[in-house]
Amino acid sequence: MKIESIYSAQPKQSEAHCAALKYRHTLFGGSAGCGKSWWLCAEAIRHATEYKGARVLLTRMQLGSFDRTTRVTMDALLANVRYHIRKYSKGEIRFKNDSIIIMGMALDANRAVQKLSGLEISGFFCDQIEEFPESIFRLLQSRLRSSVPGIWLQGCATANPHPGWVKELWLRRPTKDFHFTQALPGDNKFLGEDYLFQLKEALPSYMYEALALGSWDYITAQDALMSAEAIEAAMSRKLTADGPLKVSVDPAFSGDCATVIATKRGPVIEIADVFSGRDDTPSIVERIGRITNNDPSIVICVDTIGAGLAVVNGCQAKGWRVFPVNSQSRALNPRFNGRRSENYFLLSQAIGRISLPNDKRLRDELMAMRALVIRGRTAVEGKEDLRKRGISCDRADAVAQLFHEEAAMQWQYVNPVNRDKTDRRSNNEIMDAFMREQGCTPANIENFRRRF
Repeated sequence: MKIESIYSAQPKQSEAHCAALKYRHTLFGGSAGCGKSWWLCAEAIRHATEYKGARVLLTRMQLGSFDRTTRVTMDALLANVRYHIRKYSKGEIRFKNDSIIIMGMALDANRAVQKLSGLEISGFFCDQIEEFPESIFRLLQSRLRSSVPGIWLQGCATANPHPGWVKELWLRRPTKDFHFTQALPGDNKFLGEDYLFQLKEALPSYMYEALALGSWDYITAQDALMSAEAIEAAMSRKLTADGPLKVSVDPAFSGDCATVIATKRGPVIEIADVFSGRDDTPSIVERIGRITNNDPSIVICVDTIGAGLAVVNGCQAKGWRVFPVNSQSRALNPRFNGRRSENYFLLSQAIGRISLPNDKRLRDELMAMRALVIRGRTAVEGKEDLRKRGISCDRADAVAQLFHEEAAMQWQYVNPVNRDKTDRRSNNEIMDAFMREQGCTPANIENFRRRF
């Protein structure tokens, strides 16, 4: 079926429809109000009606969001092709040519493998794909196959600007199978003349730059712990590795997590080892030994939550210098909500002076981390809350933990209030003194005060 029979496509939508016939993975959008959901639903209908026996998946990360947005658009378009439909239900649409569109399957990170296992699809269409973790997109790619000859296998998506894996695949390093068609609100003739003015009045400047002007180089959110620009600068920074080696171990808490070993030598941080699933303790200790060359003077920080306590015992049995870290314990500085939040804060303050590995998963995790205030104390988003958003934080936690042993010594020196009650300075004065010692400029300190 031709697109003209489904809806009246605007020039940018027509350009994206043509691209979808040439490139296996087409991304359309990059701003708000450009008609990207209409394009996606129309492309899904075109695929299902053009190929006999096609199996199509139309989805969004959250089922509630799908019902409020994507499904409404789909229902409006189906009115134009009702003569091609054999049966319609909330979960699927069956066409007279034996094609099926499966609708509204919520693909959360924990159950996506179970839901997609054995599923054979000739096309998947993801609305707001920036909400998905890259692992689900890769899983959908693996499901693209068909026993019916002649079907064009494709995976199309829409997105708003978001630094992370979507930007990496479609904008920064696209391969021959990936194509991005940029569209702006001005490309949608059905929007009111005052739409852009309303966006500018309602949104913060960084969101207006992204949603109205289509900028992909913006800070992920106002409550982001670190800006995308600062993280990418740290990953491209080349520094000399000098000084003693520090090792951080974040053992996997469950089978769907990864055990990560990170190292820090002077200002240079590296991801030394990553292996999926829960490994046995001797194997983890052996991996640590290979990285440290069994040097007993090297500081090793190990998260004791879950299997970490056994790793600590294994390292201590070998006579290594181990610092057990309970990420859920009380922070050394009472200004922070917990030890994990304190470690992340120290990482955020050092981001302009360190070198990070060019690891795209680490980049996504750090960009996703949000700064919060819990019971009047500075905090970062918890692991479970991140998992609900389909984001792992294994690499980021291991990197932040590298600052634990440093924090233990620094707070003991800078903040003696909790020890002998001899320092009568306020918490703000103590924090300012600490940040000056870390090389922070007055502008850095003032920016911290405004945010926290």
